[in-house]
Amino acid sequence: MISDERRRELLLEYFGERVEKEWETYSTSRPDEVQRLARQRLREAVTTVCRQVPEGGKILDVGSGSGLAAATLADLGYQVTAVELIPELARRSAEKHGDGVDWKAQPFDDRVGKKGSFDLVLSLGFLEFQERAGKELVRMRRMLRPGGLLLLSVPNTLSSRFHFGLTRAYFRLFREPEKMAVRHSFTPERLQRLLGMAGFILLDYKWLPHGEDTEPLSVERGRDFMAHRLRLRTEPEMLTLSRTYRPDDTESP
Repeated sequence: MISDERRRELLLEYFGERVEKEWETYSTSRPDEVQRLARQRLREAVTTVCRQVPEGGKILDVGSGSGLAAATLADLGYQVTAVELIPELARRSAEKHGDGVDWKAQPFDDRVGKKGSFDLVLSLGFLEFQERAGKELVRMRRMLRPGGLLLLSVPNTLSSRFHFGLTRAYFRLFREPEKMAVRHSFTPERLQRLLGMAGFILLDYKWLPHGEDTEPLSVERGRDFMAHRLRLRTEPEMLTLSRTYRPDDTESP
């Protein structure tokens, strides 16, 4: 196992070089299936934020990447802080999308903002890259106000499409096995357990791509991960909506 510091160096090296050389094609240079997932993930995320957080609410985008989600939400009237480890990617995002977002080129740590001040943390395609996923979830929870929301996407590694499609796609992001992008294997049960241990209650989820499931995520539905066994084995990504645990909750996280 390589250290967190070495992995950070590898990510900076690879993505920094990639962004510098081909910024204009950054979002289109990924394999087709990854592109399709990214587009659908963005649509679902923006729709969910607009339904659950009033205009003007404070959003923290962890692992903001190209900055498109952060910029879209800022254009819709939200106060957005976007955190991105890769300095060149954060700089290009700020140049392209303007100063409507508080862009931060740094690791995700306690310096990104005041604890307990955000209404929603958005984390799309971030957690699977981290060596200590549970620790990152705890940090996200600390950034949220009581009852704040976490909108999170991770790979569904029980999916056949992940293993035969996206796994190879992620491998192609790096030239050597030690630089494999995905560090965590997430099953629905493991993710639900990690969320609970970090102080979250899972409210709703959906599989991506969702096919006919066009119903938006809701804070009211409270669906169980295991309710749809067929999609559990086929769809390559999970999008989840969770809430921080509150003292008046009848169930523990």
